[in-house]
Amino acid sequence: MNINTLVESYYQKAEQEELINEVMKFFLVEGSSAPRKYTVEMIPAPSVNELGWGALVSPEGKKRAVPVNPVARKQLSQYLKSVGARGDLRDKIKSLNRFFSGQAFPGPSGGPGNQLKKTIAYLVTFKTLTQIITNFNAASAGFTFESFLAVLLDAQKGRQVPAAGADTIADILVYKQGRPISLKLYQHGNLKVGGSYRQLIRDLTGKIPLMEYVGVTKDIDGEGPAATGKIHFYSFHFTLQNVASILALGKKSNGELLQIPAVFANVKELKRMKSGGELEGHLHMPAEKYVDAAPFLDAFYEKVMNDERLATLSDEAIQAIDNGLKAMIAQGKEENKLAGVSLWNKIAGGFSKDEKRIAKAILGAVYAETKDLLTAAAKKQEAYSQAFERRAYLEPKESIAALNALATAGEDDLLREALKNTRGMFPNPPDTQFEMSQSQLDTLPGTFGADNKAIFPYGTYEIGVLEIGMDKVQAMLDRSVNSFNEVIFQIFDDLTVLSKSLNGYVAGGLEDTKLADTAKEKATDIAEGTAKAIPAEDASSSDDDWGGAKSWEE
Repeated sequence: MNINTLVESYYQKAEQEELINEVMKFFLVEGSSAPRKYTVEMIPAPSVNELGWGALVSPEGKKRAVPVNPVARKQLSQYLKSVGARGDLRDKIKSLNRFFSGQAFPGPSGGPGNQLKKTIAYLVTFKTLTQIITNFNAASAGFTFESFLAVLLDAQKGRQVPAAGADTIADILVYKQGRPISLKLYQHGNLKVGGSYRQLIRDLTGKIPLMEYVGVTKDIDGEGPAATGKIHFYSFHFTLQNVASILALGKKSNGELLQIPAVFANVKELKRMKSGGELEGHLHMPAEKYVDAAPFLDAFYEKVMNDERLATLSDEAIQAIDNGLKAMIAQGKEENKLAGVSLWNKIAGGFSKDEKRIAKAILGAVYAETKDLLTAAAKKQEAYSQAFERRAYLEPKESIAALNALATAGEDDLLREALKNTRGMFPNPPDTQFEMSQSQLDTLPGTFGADNKAIFPYGTYEIGVLEIGMDKVQAMLDRSVNSFNEVIFQIFDDLTVLSKSLNGYVAGGLEDTKLADTAKEKATDIAEGTAKAIPAEDASSSDDDWGGAKSWEE
C-alpha cells in the first residue's frame, strides 16, 4: 500500500466527523469549478433583535419586563463565547483587533473544526456589531448594544438590567459576582455620562461599592450597508471614595448635588455626635409637608369642650363626647394625623335625636376648621424648612473637600453617611441628574493619573478602538478563507513531500538517507496535524490559540 492509499484510507475514516469532512470537501475537492465567491451574507449572524437578547422595558399593562428569549440568547452566546474567552473587555477588543488586522489567525488546536468555529465566531461578532451600530437609531442601538456587550463579556450569565423597576443605575450585570456596568453609546465627540444621582449614591453606599462606566463613541461615515468607521471604548470606575472628585469635574449642578451638612466638615465633632446618638436627630429631615399634628389635636379638643352648645346636652352625653375625643386624639397623636369622621361619629351613637344633631354640629364644625388649619400649615413647610436650616449645607467646593477628606482618612462609614445626606438625596435638589461631557471626561487621566487602576479598571481611560463596516467584514472573510486554506493545504503539501521522498528513497535502493530523513520529518508533521483533525472537546482547546498570539501578548 503506497502513501496515497494511506491518505485516502485515513480521510475515509474521518467521514464520521461531519464538520471536518465538509470543510475538507468544500475547500479541497480536486478539479472543482471556478473559485466560489464568499460574501458577508453567508456569515451566519443571529437576528439583531434587542428583545431576544435582554429584557428592556415593561410592556404597557404588564408589571414585569419582557423576558429574555433563551433561544435567541443561546444563539448569540454560541458565537460570542469563543471571542477572547476568559478575558475582560480590553482582552476581547485586543483579540478582535488581532483578527481584524490579520496579525493572527486562530490556530488548529482542537482540530480544523475548532479552528473554523473560532474563525466564524469572530466574523459573526464583527458583522453583528456593524449591524447594531450602523442600522439602528440612537435609542435602539443603545438598547441592543447593551445586550450584545453583556453576552460578549459573559456568554453564560451576562444579562441586561430591565429599564422598568431597576434598583441600580447599571445597564448590564456580568460574571458570577454580577459585576455592574453602566453603558453609554454616543456619537464620537459627544459622549455623555450621566443618570440619576440618587440611584448612583444608593448603589455606592449600598451593596454596589463600585460602578463601572463604559463609554462607547461611534465615528461612522455613510449609511446602511455602505456605512463604515470606528467605535471607541472608554472606561472608569465610580467608587465610594472617588465619586465626589469625579463628579466635581462635571457640570455645575453636580457640585450642588454633593453639598453636605456642615457637621461633616468637623470629623471630631461628627464622631462625638454619632457616639452620643445625637447625629441622627440632627440630620433628620421630615417630609416636605410634614406637620406635627399634636398641638392641632389638643386645640380641637379644647374648642369642642368649650363650645357653649354643650350645655344643652345631658351630663351623660357630655361625658361620652369627652371620652370619645380623648380616644380619638390619642390615636391621632400616635399616627400624627386628624382621625377620620367615622371614629367620632360613633361618639353620638347612643344619643337622642336632638343630642345627636347638636353633637354632630359641634364636632363637624371644629373638625372642618382643624383640617383647614393642618392643610395651611403643611403648605408652609415650616418643619422641613427648619430642618434644612439646621443642616447648614456647605458650599459645593467646601462640601467636595470635606467628602474627599473623609475618603482620604479612610472614614468609609462616615463617608457613606455624608453621601446619603447630600442635597441631591432629598426633595427639591438643584437637579436630579448628574452629567459629564466628553471634554470633562477627557480630563480624568490628567486629574487622577493616566494609569490609575483605582479609577481605570483596564489600566487606562481609553480601552481600545474597533473598526466596523460591511466592506471591512468582507475583507476579513476573504482573508479568513485564504488563511484556512493555507492551514489545510499545509497538510497536503507535507503529504506530497512525504510521498516523493519515500518513493525516491525506496527507488534509490534505500541509500539516500537525506530522503529518508525528509520522509521521517514529514511523517511526524502529518501525524501531528492529522491527529488534530478530529475535533477535541471545547474544554481541551485553548481559546487564545492564535498564530503568533503568544509573542504578540508578550
